[in-house]
Amino acid sequence: MFAQWKGCIINISSIWGSAAAPKRAVYCASKWGVEGLSKVLAIEWASKGIRVNCIAPGYTYTDQIKELIERG
Repeated sequence: MFAQWKGCIINISSIWGSAAAPKRAVYCASKWGVEGLSKVLAIEWASKGIRVNCIAPGYTYTDQIKELIERG
C-alpha cells in the first residue's frame, strides 16, 4: 500500500469499543484498542493515500439475544 500510495484497511470492533459494560473489561479494552489504533493509523497514513476505517456492528436479533432480552 505504501509503494502504491493507495489502499484501504477495515478493522472490526463492536459496540463495546465505545461503551463500557460490567464483567467485560478485557473485551471492552480490546475493542477500545482496535478503535484507537484505527483512528491513529487513519491520521498517520492519510497523507500516504491509505484509508483506515473501523466497523462496529451492533446486535443481530438471534435466539440468544432474544433470551437475554427476556431475562432483562
